[in-house]
Amino acid sequence: MDVGFGGEKIVDTAWGFDMPQPYTQVGSHRQQLRGDCRQFPFLCDDALDYIYSSHVLEDFTYFELVSMIKEWRRVLKPGGLIITNCPNQQRFLKHCAETGQGTNDAHKENDFSLSTFKENVLNKTGDWETLYELDDFQPYSWLQVIRKK
Repeated sequence: MDVGFGGEKIVDTAWGFDMPQPYTQVGSHRQQLRGDCRQFPFLCDDALDYIYSSHVLEDFTYFELVSMIKEWRRVLKPGGLIITNCPNQQRFLKHCAETGQGTNDAHKENDFSLSTFKENVLNKTGDWETLYELDDFQPYSWLQVIRKK
């Protein structure tokens, strides 16, 4: 499932999941599922191979993310993956200042980064195996692939 896909799924076979009224439209793929990505009451335990999200997690507080990632973990099969691409908030703000790009008021945590996500969220959500991390994905993001143990 591609959470927050905004019209351009990571792969054609992914389910496109976004809010009932997505705030961005970057592609022409059809949305299959609508709702709040903090809860998936319509999905059984161990239902999905992976959840991909790009520039979604930063729109939630650490407190919200703990329960959200626990829910994502619930719907992942054993060995299922969470693949994320998120901004490092401080590098994002610096990039915005240098380029004149506007900031994003939806970002919730001023110190949001790969290390703070791991410390404040992942360490509280179960046993994960890190398959890949890149802390400096240009111009201001980080990437992570984790596997449910």
